[in-house]
Amino acid sequence: MGARAALEQQWHGLAAGGLACGSTIVNSDGKLVALGRNRTYEPPRDVERRAVAPLQDTRLAHAELNTLALVPTEIDHVRLTLWSTQHPCAMCAAAIQFVGVG
Repeated sequence: MGARAALEQQWHGLAAGGLACGSTIVNSDGKLVALGRNRTYEPPRDVERRAVAPLQDTRLAHAELNTLALVPTEIDHVRLTLWSTQHPCAMCAAAIQFVGVG
């Protein structure tokens, strides 16, 4: 579920004119918790879309960060698994470690 959804997000990013990178987070049961894609270089969108991609239109809008931003803090992050279609960059790897995704 996680890998397939990440690949779908990658495709959506490419189709939107951005970079082809997708990411998902699943819980210990394999259920989808959050998903995102790289939105750094997508054409600007309306401000209401930021409910789906909080970092949209910024250079921080990497797939992993967009996905992490949608995970509620009350969820036990140690039991989560992050799937990404690319090896996370140093910024994303640090964020994943910082928030405590297992």
